[in-house]
Amino acid sequence: MPRTYLRRSGTDGNGMRMCSTCRKLLPLDLFSKHTANPDGIAYGCKSCGYKSWKRSARKRKARRRTAGLCVTCGKLPVTRPQKTCAACQEHVRKRLSFVRNFVSKP
Repeated sequence: MPRTYLRRSGTDGNGMRMCSTCRKLLPLDLFSKHTANPDGIAYGCKSCGYKSWKRSARKRKARRRTAGLCVTCGKLPVTRPQKTCAACQEHVRKRLSFVRNFVSKP
């Protein structure tokens, strides 16, 4: 397989870019926009970014759970059987009722 040389921006001339995390050469549509980068494209692919986000979200929820805080907002202390505070539970209830009403309309 011929070696592919990347430009300084991380893309080759054919609309491909190497992910900085998984090191795979992927098409540009698999990368998110990132306006702070010189070419406006993120260095890591969307799949690696999602995995990283999920990993950090799990850690964050575990820290909040052990500290006795709401796993959603992280602010209010909650009792042990519950995971979320009353304010977050009410927000979820309102959101679900809105979705149910929206879906049930003809």
